[in-house]
Amino acid sequence: MVDGISSSKPASLPMPGAVEGPRDAKAPRPAAASLPEAALSSEASGLVRDMAARSPVDTARVADIRAKIDSGTYRVDPERIADAMIAQERGPPKLR
Repeated sequence: MVDGISSSKPASLPMPGAVEGPRDAKAPRPAAASLPEAALSSEASGLVRDMAARSPVDTARVADIRAKIDSGTYRVDPERIADAMIAQERGPPKLR
């Protein structure tokens, strides 16, 4: 026979590192020095700066394509588009 469901709560066990209840805004927070630090190499930092300074869109290329569309000289190469779609679906080439 199955026992009925009781209304008493099961005992709760504290989780390691868990915070009991809402945190008091005035309570001291852990020191930042106790958190692990991540450092970027100078090369990575330079790349981040370069990427942040550039526009994510090649505006000169967009302007060129718009001008070709407007003048009626923009040509669509369906085979090239299909090849690019297939390559995108396959993913990067695998190293042997």
